[in-house]
Amino acid sequence: MELPSSLEQAENIQGDIVSWRRQLNSIPELAFSEVETAGFVRARLTSFGFGVDTVAETGLVAQLGSGRILALLVAMDALSVAVPGQAQPSVMHACGHDANMACVLGAARILARRLRERSDVGLRIIMQPAGETTLPGSHQGAEKVISAGALDGIFAVLGLHVDSTIRSRKASLVQAAREEVGQSGGTNGYKSADMVTLLRQSSEEILGEANVSLVSRITYADDFGRYLERQPGAMLYLGVGLPGCVRTHHAQDFLIDESVLHLGSAILTEAALKLLEIQPRLIG
Repeated sequence: MELPSSLEQAENIQGDIVSWRRQLNSIPELAFSEVETAGFVRARLTSFGFGVDTVAETGLVAQLGSGRILALLVAMDALSVAVPGQAQPSVMHACGHDANMACVLGAARILARRLRERSDVGLRIIMQPAGETTLPGSHQGAEKVISAGALDGIFAVLGLHVDSTIRSRKASLVQAAREEVGQSGGTNGYKSADMVTLLRQSSEEILGEANVSLVSRITYADDFGRYLERQPGAMLYLGVGLPGCVRTHHAQDFLIDESVLHLGSAILTEAALKLLEIQPRLIG
């Protein structure tokens, strides 16, 4: 039976992706306090068919299928942001982790149909607490997740972060740093450079070649690089910038274009299908 393309499937659930983002946006929680966030995400992943375990206090690791396992990684925490006229800062998703989680949930829902009862390939969703390095003792979230074994048995990890400084329907990928272990090859022979190439190809298929670029930089205040020290992987920046204004991350007026969130789900889906070597249009 022929399936719709990754983009068509993501377009079909765009309403759900936006709804998830808005619900997550309404329950912002600081590092290692993401209890309600974890409960919401757990309920969605469980409904898709994933088995879900708690790690690193408030983090989650969900898996469907087994064998060669690809991981999708996303942070869960919000920020404490100063607001003009307020004596106390407000807790809000002023970096976009709510949108990142929604995109990953979209990809997980689409891919779940292809992975149920598979014994040769699998998908792991890692929801990390405390992704912001503005906290005392930066990278605590990543280190606790890694120490809990969240990367054990995977062959690669992909990340996505929305970027309000990039115009909607465009994307950038972070080039692999030379010092990362992924550059010398992981357990299955992949290098981070290979992952970047594949994720770029998937992005170009969804967005068009002219709308995808490579950049050389760290990932905001997030700690994706900690994972790349142990496994090959790649990070995608999805453009969500609104026309006519540039909204900066970690600011009280942070705002994104929700209408393109399904594109992030589509790109992650397409990349996962390629990496897991699943025929993209057929289901048996």
